[in-house]
Amino acid sequence: MSLYCLFIARKSSKRIKNKNFIKIKNRPIIYYPIKTAQKSNLFKDIYLSTDSLTIKKYIEKIGVKAPFLRKKKFSGDNVQIPEVIRNFFSETKKLNFKKNDIFVFIYSTNIFLKSDDLKKAISKFINQKLDYLVGVQKYSANPSRSFTLKKGFLKPTSISFYLKKSQDLEDHYFHPGSFFIFREFIFKNKKFKFPKKTGYFLHKKNDYIDIDDAEDLSFALKIFKTKKL
Repeated sequence: MSLYCLFIARKSSKRIKNKNFIKIKNRPIIYYPIKTAQKSNLFKDIYLSTDSLTIKKYIEKIGVKAPFLRKKKFSGDNVQIPEVIRNFFSETKKLNFKKNDIFVFIYSTNIFLKSDDLKKAISKFINQKLDYLVGVQKYSANPSRSFTLKKGFLKPTSISFYLKKSQDLEDHYFHPGSFFIFREFIFKNKKFKFPKKTGYFLHKKNDYIDIDDAEDLSFALKIFKTKKL
């Protein structure tokens, strides 16, 4: 069994232009999660899938492998992560990954990545003999009591849940763009399904920020700039 790390990054981004290469403390965002993964000394190899020659050249200089340039049909705005991962394995067949190898997917904008979280999550994945593990955070406000807008007016998504006390509602969790751990076969099929042996790693509140739009980015950068590197 070997441990591998996988990043993905494309040259264009729908919401934030060149998101992976926005500079923070004179380094592109993508540099920080990669360096954390390298310093963890957990991985046999670290790979990145990209359609950008500029990104490919940069990450190879800092010790990450980019064995191919991703084709256009796997780099559009509507292409989902499972498709990109499936394409990665298709393009790297010659690397002969083993059936029991473990892969950790880390988001390229995950500037708050902690190596200790990686170690604990991988340990849990192995000890519980999981096939898939997702890093999650607990919702502060229960989404069962959320609202929708109908023709400009506010409406509870579910009036029965809205009227319940918070302590009577089931806890909900979300994936904050941190990481997930998997075995290769999970992404073999064209239609992705959560496997039966799916576990979780619970992040502390606000440990990770999913950088999805300009507002997320601005907030994350303000916090990160206060960190000592």
